[in-house]
Amino acid sequence: MQTLPSPVQKGYPMTATPNTAALTEAEFVERYVTHTLKTCGFTTFDDGYDVATYAREAAAASWSDPDHRSEGPETCAEGDMEYWGEE
Repeated sequence: MQTLPSPVQKGYPMTATPNTAALTEAEFVERYVTHTLKTCGFTTFDDGYDVATYAREAAAASWSDPDHRSEGPETCAEGDMEYWGEE
């Protein structure tokens, strides 16, 4: 089985905060929304839906999954944004 290099080895920045266990749900959601808005650079999707509203909904879904929660809000937000624009 081939071992792939980690994102750090490839030179990609790691945005997740390693210790996310101490975050409350409100803190997780706020960091998720902030990171999403900062990263995407716009506040409304082409269909008129508010990005912050969408991000709050997506953050709540990530929070409800312990595996996602442990990855941190920034990593979860980036993972979600990877799918934007796909049909």
